[in-house]
Amino acid sequence: SFSYDAFSMTHWQRQAINTPVQGTAAQFMLLGMVLIKRAGYGRNLLMNIHDSCPMQVKEKDKKEVARAVKQILEKGIVTVTRKWFGKDISMIPWKVDIEVGPRLSQLEKLKLS
Repeated sequence: SFSYDAFSMTHWQRQAINTPVQGTAAQFMLLGMVLIKRAGYGRNLLMNIHDSCPMQVKEKDKKEVARAVKQILEKGIVTVTRKWFGKDISMIPWKVDIEVGPRLSQLEKLKLS
């Protein structure tokens, strides 16, 4: 016989909400990676991890690349979504955090002024 316990129910409820949200974030990140590549920064992309795209950038170029990527992801996705899919998503606040470090396990937020 099958029984519902409180833990199982809340687990599946969280999964039902979380899965489409994470899936959508990952799709937007893939779209963002296309835009990053088209802007000439594709050689710096390493991979995507859920809603992140690690890049390898020289120390001297990190702020320039970070500013460009932030602009591409925050503004470009809205523009492209409207152009390609006819959907206005400008009401969604797109906030991109840039983190830098020698390894994925040693990242720190980069403040861009």
